[in-house]
Amino acid sequence: MKGTSWSTRLAWPALALAATLAVVVAAPHAGSGREGRVWMERAPGAGPIATAPAPGWVEIARAVKPAVVNVSTRGARDGRDEDLPGELPGRAPRRSVRGLGSGFVINADGYVVTNYHVVAGASEIRVRFADGREVPGKVVGGDAKTDLALLKVEGTGLPVIPLGDSSRLEVGEPVMAVGNTFGME
Repeated sequence: MKGTSWSTRLAWPALALAATLAVVVAAPHAGSGREGRVWMERAPGAGPIATAPAPGWVEIARAVKPAVVNVSTRGARDGRDEDLPGELPGRAPRRSVRGLGSGFVINADGYVVTNYHVVAGASEIRVRFADGREVPGKVVGGDAKTDLALLKVEGTGLPVIPLGDSSRLEVGEPVMAVGNTFGME
């Protein structure tokens, strides 16, 4: 009698188990006409699900796109890696670092909101608009706890996204995030 390997001996039972599971999972739905549908159970006594008219997401994105910017940074920092044991501060050479993020213009005077971690410690900040304009930016304020920073850029005719009032939002309302981290308009 020929010897068989463990993999050969386990392959057939594993195949049989997989086929059985496939039948068990598929059987309740066979011929149910539910193919491609999501199943959802409703709470007893629940009324019809209310659906609000969907906002024009594409139109909203198109309207705010000119004021959404790409923020790129350059800087230098200690070459030490905090994750490696034995690294001592000041012992490793400084290394060049780059950052990328998104932001948006909040008023025509050139104030841009972005993330603090993107601009923290940067020696050079560049802000690129959807129309291709690229201008230097300067940090005028920032808060590491909330990860928010305020930049100032110079320019005329800057597109603006007005700030809304988040206290008027309710849990469950749709919101939209638009960004340009990688400069891919």
